[in-house]
Amino acid sequence: MPYLRHLSTSVDLITPPEEIRAGFVALALEKSRQATPFVEQARALKVSAMRAKYPNDLLEIEGIQTALLTAAGFSEKATNHTNETDKTSAIQGFIEKFLEPAGTNFIEELVYRFLLTRGDSLGGSMRNVAGKLGERKFTRALISALTLTETTYQWLTAFANEDLSPDLFFIGAIIADSMAQEIWSQLEEGTLKNAAHLTNPDQVASLANWPVDL
Repeated sequence: MPYLRHLSTSVDLITPPEEIRAGFVALALEKSRQATPFVEQARALKVSAMRAKYPNDLLEIEGIQTALLTAAGFSEKATNHTNETDKTSAIQGFIEKFLEPAGTNFIEELVYRFLLTRGDSLGGSMRNVAGKLGERKFTRALISALTLTETTYQWLTAFANEDLSPDLFFIGAIIADSMAQEIWSQLEEGTLKNAAHLTNPDQVASLANWPVDL
């Protein structure tokens, strides 16, 4: 039972409160880091837009069409699938409905709506950040274990392609008491072969060594 190398009871799986707080701080810092390019883009857009005396003048400013579409609510994917005629029409509609009513504050309204759309896209990507950070941490531990033992390896995109039946394991960043008990039960039943909580380096290292020893 490989999980007994680093776990004694379900209590060992519970994430300490201080680690939970540290995790939230790490996510907040990552969100700020990812938002920085958007803020810089908004500043650049404002500088370019200041050349416009009236909202319609924005159409004549070279290089900001994509930013105008973003402010109008277009995602990157939508922009790539829209022809030039429809793009121009969308921008004109955006100017008429939102920028012209803002009067002399049309540039501030433009920047605000640009950041609003960018914020939505950031929110979507941030929903996957915690998982990506966890995946990165475990992958580093696994590669370290493979390198240390000089084990050759290759990445498989799907076990079905190689007719393999993988042993299941669980690794989580935030594990509460009730979840820890459920995981422990599955470990004892054999449904799960191993488990660890991501904020404990020793548990992560032990779990990473397990597949190397198989």
